[in-house]
Amino acid sequence: MSNFDVDIGAMDEVIFRLQGIVSDKMLPPMAKPAFRDRTVKQQPYLRTAIAITGLGDIVFNKVMEKLEEVFLRFANNFPADSVSGYDPVLHKDTGFNVFHAHSQYFTKVSAYQDKSDNIGFHPLVNPDNVLASMVGDSFIHAIDNKVQFLRREILPDGTARYYSYNPASIRIGDIVEISV
Repeated sequence: MSNFDVDIGAMDEVIFRLQGIVSDKMLPPMAKPAFRDRTVKQQPYLRTAIAITGLGDIVFNKVMEKLEEVFLRFANNFPADSVSGYDPVLHKDTGFNVFHAHSQYFTKVSAYQDKSDNIGFHPLVNPDNVLASMVGDSFIHAIDNKVQFLRREILPDGTARYYSYNPASIRIGDIVEISV
């Protein structure tokens, strides 16, 4: 959920952290495509995605209600269709709340986003350089496309430390925290 603030010349952004159980995923790394030309045509649609649920947990359901409330209050202060980012659904079979989060791998090069804004992919996200090979004149991998996969470790003194984590290790049923 963000909007360009003309007064400060930057994007305003709200980030939510939500814990849940992985119920679906489409995470990197991406396999080498059989037909590279077909994959390049799919650039605008390629993304990483995850869905989490609380399996009916009361706290998770209340958080989902609060997220919707905050989103609606935030969205009502901007022109219609200018704020995006909230996509709650009920699981078709179980009826449990499910939160979907996704990020596109690429951004179209434009007057607001030029080729110099391209950033590299993390080696755990793109070990075979499949995605990096798709960066070109029309699409780049920019900071808004970057997704971090981290593992938290609680140190003996009670502080938390975060380490890069291989997204291929995330399984359905894992308990995770997402920031959107």
